[in-house]
Amino acid sequence: MEKDAKEIVANELIRCFMKFKKIEWHKGSFDGIKKSEIFLLKEMIGLMKDNSNGVKTSELSSKLQVTPAAVTHIINSLEAGGFVERNQEPKDRRIVLVRPTEKGEQVVMLAKEKMSKNFQEMVDFLGVEDSKELTRLLSSIYEYFDKKNNCNCNK
Repeated sequence: MEKDAKEIVANELIRCFMKFKKIEWHKGSFDGIKKSEIFLLKEMIGLMKDNSNGVKTSELSSKLQVTPAAVTHIINSLEAGGFVERNQEPKDRRIVLVRPTEKGEQVVMLAKEKMSKNFQEMVDFLGVEDSKELTRLLSSIYEYFDKKNNCNCNK
């Protein structure tokens, strides 16, 4: 493919990707709770062990790759809404643990169901074969950017 054709296709791809930002399909809130809060709750639930008293904010910070201050800010908001509770570590009372409340677990379950329904409707819209092809292409795009971003070369 010659350079002009590559540039035209690249610009079309840029415009296509930018359309997703405009429709804000990934933003907003769900049941009065922000997507970032749902994501933190989901990760918190994933880190919880059976009969656990909760997780440390440092664990969440590490898992989410954000600052402890950002995690604390989100947890404060979730606690105010009744989605999480703080507990002290029984073995070391200086350590504060957070855990989802039943309300927090419920909102995560409802959000997962809504997301699943949205993507099932997208499969209905595109059809199974095009959905598989889209998945293949998006996976390839991810691999491209992952390799590019992890490369220590200066290009």
